[in-house]
Amino acid sequence: MGRAHGTGLTVARWFRYAYLGALVLFLLGLVFQVYLVGQSLFVDPRDWAAHSSWGWTVAHGLPPLILISAAFSRLGRRRWYVLAALIISTGIHPFLAGFRDSNPSVAVLHPINAVLMVALTVWLLQDAWTLVRVQTPAAPSAPPT
Repeated sequence: MGRAHGTGLTVARWFRYAYLGALVLFLLGLVFQVYLVGQSLFVDPRDWAAHSSWGWTVAHGLPPLILISAAFSRLGRRRWYVLAALIISTGIHPFLAGFRDSNPSVAVLHPINAVLMVALTVWLLQDAWTLVRVQTPAAPSAPPT
Protein backbone atom coordinates (compact mmCIF):
# COMPACT_ATOMS: atom_id res chain seq x y z
CA MET A 1 0.00 0.00 0.00
CA GLY A 2 1.18 3.47 -0.70
CA ARG A 3 1.80 6.32 1.60
CA ALA A 4 -0.94 8.77 2.47
CA HIS A 5 -0.42 12.19 0.92
CA GLY A 6 1.65 14.53 3.02
CA THR A 7 2.34 12.09 5.86
CA GLY A 8 4.75 9.33 6.74
CA LEU A 9 1.89 6.97 7.51
CA THR A 10 0.96 4.22 5.11
CA VAL A 11 -2.64 3.70 4.08
CA ALA A 12 -2.61 0.40 5.99
CA ARG A 13 -1.54 2.22 9.13
CA TRP A 14 -4.39 4.73 8.76
CA PHE A 15 -6.83 1.85 8.43
CA ARG A 16 -5.32 0.24 11.53
CA TYR A 17 -6.23 3.37 13.47
CA ALA A 18 -9.73 3.24 11.99
CA TYR A 19 -9.95 -0.46 12.93
CA LEU A 20 -8.88 0.34 16.49
CA GLY A 21 -11.44 3.15 16.69
CA ALA A 22 -14.25 0.95 15.36
CA LEU A 23 -13.41 -1.72 17.93
CA VAL A 24 -13.42 0.88 20.73
CA LEU A 25 -16.86 2.08 19.62
CA PHE A 26 -18.09 -1.51 19.45
CA LEU A 27 -16.86 -2.27 22.98
CA LEU A 28 -18.45 0.93 24.29
CA GLY A 29 -21.69 -0.10 22.59
CA LEU A 30 -21.55 -3.48 24.33
CA VAL A 31 -20.91 -1.84 27.71
CA PHE A 32 -23.84 0.50 27.12
CA GLN A 33 -25.98 -2.56 26.33
CA VAL A 34 -25.14 -3.99 29.74
CA TYR A 35 -26.09 -0.67 31.32
CA LEU A 36 -29.45 -0.73 29.51
CA VAL A 37 -30.13 -4.26 30.76
CA GLY A 38 -29.42 -3.15 34.31
CA GLN A 39 -31.58 -0.09 33.82
CA SER A 40 -34.48 -2.23 32.62
CA LEU A 41 -34.07 -4.80 35.41
CA PHE A 42 -33.62 -2.44 38.33
CA VAL A 43 -35.17 0.89 37.34
CA ASP A 44 -37.77 0.75 34.59
CA PRO A 45 -38.81 -2.38 32.61
CA ARG A 46 -39.79 -0.15 29.68
CA ASP A 47 -36.08 0.30 28.97
CA TRP A 48 -36.00 -3.14 27.32
CA ALA A 49 -37.04 -1.35 24.13
CA ALA A 50 -33.93 0.82 24.34
CA HIS A 51 -31.81 -2.30 24.86
CA SER A 52 -33.32 -3.92 21.77
CA SER A 53 -33.05 -0.91 19.49
CA TRP A 54 -29.52 -0.02 20.59
CA GLY A 55 -28.55 -3.68 20.14
CA TRP A 56 -29.62 -3.62 16.50
CA THR A 57 -27.66 -0.40 15.99
CA VAL A 58 -24.50 -1.91 17.47
CA ALA A 59 -24.92 -5.28 15.75
CA HIS A 60 -25.61 -3.89 12.29
CA GLY A 61 -23.90 -0.50 12.27
CA LEU A 62 -20.41 -1.16 13.58
CA PRO A 63 -19.40 -4.57 12.15
CA PRO A 64 -19.30 -3.21 8.57
CA LEU A 65 -16.94 -0.44 9.74
CA ILE A 66 -14.80 -2.98 11.55
CA LEU A 67 -14.67 -5.24 8.48
CA ILE A 68 -13.89 -2.44 6.03
CA SER A 69 -11.10 -1.03 8.18
CA ALA A 70 -9.75 -4.54 8.84
CA ALA A 71 -9.71 -5.33 5.12
CA PHE A 72 -7.16 -2.58 4.50
CA SER A 73 -5.17 -3.03 7.73
CA ARG A 74 -3.05 -5.99 6.63
CA LEU A 75 -4.30 -8.27 9.38
CA GLY A 76 -2.87 -11.73 9.64
CA ARG A 77 -4.87 -14.94 9.27
CA ARG A 78 -5.16 -15.49 13.03
CA ARG A 79 -6.70 -12.05 13.50
CA TRP A 80 -9.20 -12.73 10.74
CA TYR A 81 -10.30 -15.95 12.46
CA VAL A 82 -10.96 -14.12 15.73
CA LEU A 83 -12.69 -11.30 13.87
CA ALA A 84 -14.85 -13.85 12.02
CA ALA A 85 -15.85 -15.38 15.36
CA LEU A 86 -16.85 -11.91 16.61
CA ILE A 87 -18.87 -11.12 13.49
CA ILE A 88 -20.67 -14.49 13.62
CA SER A 89 -21.46 -14.19 17.33
CA THR A 90 -22.67 -10.62 16.74
CA GLY A 91 -24.83 -11.74 13.84
CA ILE A 92 -26.61 -14.46 15.79
CA HIS A 93 -26.87 -12.49 19.02
CA PRO A 94 -30.21 -10.72 18.44
CA PHE A 95 -31.80 -13.93 17.20
CA LEU A 96 -30.89 -15.81 20.37
CA ALA A 97 -33.10 -13.46 22.39
CA GLY A 98 -35.88 -14.06 19.86
CA PHE A 99 -36.17 -17.65 21.05
CA ARG A 100 -37.42 -16.45 24.44
CA ASP A 101 -40.97 -17.71 23.88
CA SER A 102 -40.47 -20.63 21.49
CA ASN A 103 -37.29 -22.19 22.91
CA PRO A 104 -36.06 -20.65 26.18
CA SER A 105 -33.19 -23.16 26.34
CA VAL A 106 -31.69 -21.45 23.29
CA ALA A 107 -32.58 -17.94 24.49
CA VAL A 108 -30.47 -18.37 27.63
CA LEU A 109 -27.43 -18.39 25.36
CA HIS A 110 -28.03 -14.67 24.68
CA PRO A 111 -26.14 -13.38 27.77
CA ILE A 112 -23.46 -16.07 27.38
CA ASN A 113 -22.91 -14.96 23.81
CA ALA A 114 -22.70 -11.35 25.03
CA VAL A 115 -19.84 -12.33 27.34
CA LEU A 116 -18.14 -14.06 24.39
CA MET A 117 -18.57 -10.93 22.28
CA VAL A 118 -16.97 -8.77 24.97
CA ALA A 119 -14.07 -11.22 25.36
CA LEU A 120 -13.43 -11.38 21.60
CA THR A 121 -13.67 -7.60 21.29
CA VAL A 122 -11.23 -7.04 24.15
CA TRP A 123 -8.78 -9.50 22.57
CA LEU A 124 -9.09 -7.82 19.17
CA LEU A 125 -8.80 -4.39 20.78
CA GLN A 126 -5.58 -5.29 22.60
CA ASP A 127 -4.21 -6.78 19.41
CA ALA A 128 -5.25 -3.70 17.37
CA TRP A 129 -3.49 -1.49 19.91
CA THR A 130 -0.32 -3.51 19.27
CA LEU A 131 -0.84 -3.18 15.51
CA VAL A 132 -1.00 0.61 15.57
CA ARG A 133 2.15 0.76 17.67
CA VAL A 134 4.13 -1.40 15.22
CA GLN A 135 5.37 0.16 12.02
CA THR A 136 3.59 -1.13 8.92
CA PRO A 137 6.13 -2.91 6.73
CA ALA A 138 7.22 -0.61 3.94
CA ALA A 139 7.54 -1.75 0.36
CA PRO A 140 11.06 -2.91 -0.45
CA SER A 141 13.23 -0.12 -1.77
CA ALA A 142 15.18 -0.33 -4.97
CA PRO A 143 18.77 -1.53 -4.59
CA PRO A 144 21.39 1.22 -4.63
CA THR A 145 23.02 1.88 -7.98
